[in-house]
Parts: sequence; C-alpha cells; structure tokens
Amino acid sequence: MENVIDLVSDGIETCDGDPIAPAKELSRSHIMPLLNVIGFDVNADGKKQLKQIAQAAEGLYANVTNQEQFQAELERARGIAEKGEKWKRDALSEADAVRIDRRKYIQYSSQTQ
Repeated sequence: MENVIDLVSDGIETCDGDPIAPAKELSRSHIMPLLNVIGFDVNADGKKQLKQIAQAAEGLYANVTNQEQFQAELERARGIAEKGEKWKRDALSEADAVRIDRRKYIQYSSQTQ
C-alpha cells in the first residue's frame, strides 16, 4: 500500500469541525489510503470520536499511552501496508502470467488450424 496516513491525536476535535466527513471522502478517493488513527492517551469521548474517524475511512484505530506503544502501532500499520502491497504485486504477477499463457494458447491454436 503506497498511501499510509498516520493520524495522531490527543483528544476530540475542538474547532467545531466534522472530522468524520473528510475521513469518508478520503476513503472514497482515488488515493485509497490506509488511515492509521492513533489516540495518544485519550479519554472516552476522544476514543469514541477517533474510532468513528477510523471506521469512516475503513482504517485502523489504536490507543497508546507511551512512546513504545506508539512505535509498535506505527510498525503494525506499516506491516499491514507492506502485506497489502505484496498481495497487490503477487496478484499483478499472476495476472501477467495468465495473460502470457493465453497469448501462447492463441498463437498455438492459430498455428494448428
């Protein structure tokens, strides 16, 4: 996955905005990001809103309380993104192999007729 966004927050949105709407828009965009929402020692209201943001963007949510947990969460998201990218590469490779096999079959069929 090429587009990983790490959103780190210490609580709820306080500027009278709606962070859930842009998260939905982002998930539907051509960017197709993995949104990794990390709450840094947030209260219950903060957790609720940050989880809603992650869900709206079809992303991940985690709450951390220290630097070690924060680093582990970044690594977890990076690992998920790498697995997604590997799957994509493997799927494209397989599709290319099928395409080549079909061309060979078509060429062989046209030569034997």
